[in-house]
Amino acid sequence: VVYLSGEAVFDIKRNPQKPFYVYANGLVTKVLGTKFKVRSYEGDKEATVEVASGKVSVFASNDLNINAPKAREPLSSFVLSPNQKVTYTKSNESFVKTLIDVPIILNPESVERELFDFDNTALKVVFARLQKAYGIEIVFDEILLGNCSLKANLEGFSLYEQLSLICKVMNGDYEVIDGKVIISAKGCIAQ
Repeated sequence: VVYLSGEAVFDIKRNPQKPFYVYANGLVTKVLGTKFKVRSYEGDKEATVEVASGKVSVFASNDLNINAPKAREPLSSFVLSPNQKVTYTKSNESFVKTLIDVPIILNPESVERELFDFDNTALKVVFARLQKAYGIEIVFDEILLGNCSLKANLEGFSLYEQLSLICKVMNGDYEVIDGKVIISAKGCIAQ
């Protein structure tokens, strides 16, 4: 168990028999093995947890008993995966789950060089590649966008820039809700 006031990055070796807890001003992060960052300064109104690899469970707790970590885990628990973060507002114990500011490719060494080079590629395949690269679920209407394709090289662009360019082609937009990317579109722009 660690009590934190400030900001720290943790890289915890997996050990399910000994979970690792970080208490940070009413926010509790339970870890079995992962790399993550917690930011919670004493005077701040909010605290955040960002996950780089693995998964963590995050919940609110006013119980700071080091010998028996307890919380209302079933009522207000969030599981975070890589590239996701949760922001906790201390005053009303509310959470907002979203994506980190700059999502990263999860396994850059195993990514194919042409991963983001699309040559009349179906949008279903485009979104599948993005999901795999970033580990982020992308939700879209497969029927409406089933005949859409993309011809573009998106190498070197951030995930958000990639999504903006793709949405421009299909006359749509995206938003991040609950740590997922939701695509809304009217269809494809005639080429």
